[in-house]
Amino acid sequence: LDLPQANLSQHLQVLRENQIVTSLKKGKQIFYRVSNPKLLQACDLIREVLFEQYQDNSHFNQELRTNISDLLPIGIDPICGMKLTPTTAAFTLANNGITHYFCASGCLEKYKLKNK
Repeated sequence: LDLPQANLSQHLQVLRENQIVTSLKKGKQIFYRVSNPKLLQACDLIREVLFEQYQDNSHFNQELRTNISDLLPIGIDPICGMKLTPTTAAFTLANNGITHYFCASGCLEKYKLKNK
């Protein structure tokens, strides 16, 4: 999401406290998910209303579409399996015409060692 770790942690804490997301800890990793699928439907509805309300404001509509599309997962870190986008990937590496996305330098280095 292109946010500093401290900011992201604060946002997630607020979401957990308000039961918007639930978390599951596995080892050092914490997985988050929306607590109620209806929240996603509500977000979609609000987004649809905003598009209709600001349909004449092409800058607003383009900004909203661009930012949302930047957050959609388009790749998976081949080492740890994390879903990433060009915005959220810490590292990228082109190999045989395929761009791979990595969450951190450790995964990138493991990939390089595995694919010498």
